[in-house]
Amino acid sequence: ARARTAAAALTALMPRVKRPTGDDFWVLRRFGYTEAENPMHAVVCMAGSGAMMSEPFRCGALEPTAEELLEGAARAARAAGFAPSMLATDSLAAMPGMQAALREAGAAAG
Repeated sequence: ARARTAAAALTALMPRVKRPTGDDFWVLRRFGYTEAENPMHAVVCMAGSGAMMSEPFRCGALEPTAEELLEGAARAARAAGFAPSMLATDSLAAMPGMQAALREAGAAAG
């Protein structure tokens, strides 16, 4: 339910995306892949241009959930006033849940 809610909030802003600067492609990336590298379980939302779309956010574990990533992306989209046309993550475990929630919300998810 949380993933569906976050995906709906994110996709509600998608039709307004027309960003020639590369800001329409976002990556949700962890600060590190071990507890030693990322003890705060931090994730950053970065645009294709290299711009940070939000402040880093914390997840409950080193491997973020689809819900946590979609909620972070939705917060970034609200702050930016637009959502990406493409969203990627370095968390392979979270990807199926993200894809399912985005599809349910009417967004293309590959």
